[in-house]
Amino acid sequence: MDEAIVREHLAEIRKALAGNEEEHEVLMNLLKGYEGWLRLHGETPSALQLGFSVNGEGKGKTAPKGKLSLRRAVIQVLQDARGMSLHASEMWRLVQALGVQTSSPNPVGVVDFTAHSLKRQGLVEKTAPRTWRWTSLEPRSEPGERNADTQS
Repeated sequence: MDEAIVREHLAEIRKALAGNEEEHEVLMNLLKGYEGWLRLHGETPSALQLGFSVNGEGKGKTAPKGKLSLRRAVIQVLQDARGMSLHASEMWRLVQALGVQTSSPNPVGVVDFTAHSLKRQGLVEKTAPRTWRWTSLEPRSEPGERNADTQS
């Protein structure tokens, strides 16, 4: 190989990467647009449509025995979304479908705050205002159980 061939390959690779970056950007914009449209105009999917199951029971002080805690429900909703971003209001509707209640006058704010605390632990990422996506590779039951066990 000589320098001219290497430079030619390098130019081809840069061109291909530029095309991939542009395609990636377009696809991400489409994804965000569709998610936004669904948030505004789509029917909110029920917990059953997304395949949710209440398999872990809340163990925290705020959850009555046999009930799912708000934190654990938020974790479950985000995990079951399988990488899809969810707005806090969507999460609240899905959390309610799991039977979780709160006496807060601003339940969407509580869900958003809960997701923010999960972000600080590196489990979720914020994709837009009050919009979150599960990113952790931890096993599905571990995050909620680990923290519930440490509460006193």
